[in-house]
Amino acid sequence: MMVFDARTGFESPFESTLLLAARPPEDAGTLNRLLDALPPLESATAKRFVHAADRAAYLSAHALLRCSLSRLALAAGSNCPPAFWQFESGEHGKPQLLQTGPLPGAQVSLSHSRSMVAIAIGFSGPLGVDVEPIDHPHAHARESAPVVFTDSECSWIDATENALSERFARLWTAKEAWAKALGAGLSHDLRTLSVDLRSGRYHSGKPGHWQADLRWQLHAWHMGGHIVSLACSPAREIEPETLRALPVRLPGLDLDTTLLAQRITPSS
Repeated sequence: MMVFDARTGFESPFESTLLLAARPPEDAGTLNRLLDALPPLESATAKRFVHAADRAAYLSAHALLRCSLSRLALAAGSNCPPAFWQFESGEHGKPQLLQTGPLPGAQVSLSHSRSMVAIAIGFSGPLGVDVEPIDHPHAHARESAPVVFTDSECSWIDATENALSERFARLWTAKEAWAKALGAGLSHDLRTLSVDLRSGRYHSGKPGHWQADLRWQLHAWHMGGHIVSLACSPAREIEPETLRALPVRLPGLDLDTTLLAQRITPSS
């Protein structure tokens, strides 16, 4: 049973998976406030970005993750400022909380494009999130597809010209989310992974010898010209009432933030 906490706007954590998406701001005042939510190391990293859009995306994703962790901690009875959380990067860049404090077992993932960012926080096992825009053409989709997609996936992408970008984004985010959850990054040969977008199930192996990998479940959303994909292990289902976009406000975070899903339950 999840208990909604009026102080935070979130339900109590520990059995929930929180998925939030937001559009990076453009005005300098908001970006400076996001910068204040980060510790010195992340602030320094943000300032090194050459392009303003990349800097805004980095600031938005990291501030959203930190403020969300603090809101969940408040729901658990602890007041932790956003800069409290410390992370280390795995071999392939997956963020890991060094100290979970009031959120034992917390797993996190974040993704950012220039036009949208997404973060996921869960307590039941590894997870990965990825966001990709679909409202602009992927100029090299057909050239890059054979490097990361199976032959059948490439055929599905090539089957339509009008939906080329969307199909590419759906498959790409599905595989990237899985790679992030696994902590393998793009070092893993993604052609040994096949995705059934209808069932949200992953299969590993090779053509003619695919085996369902029941450890993982894919969830995906269309969100403002983007695809947001979330890979979870153990495989979990999202309760129907959570399949909605709910605007939320985080104190001190001036972002157009949307709650995509809050409760994800184990598959039966």
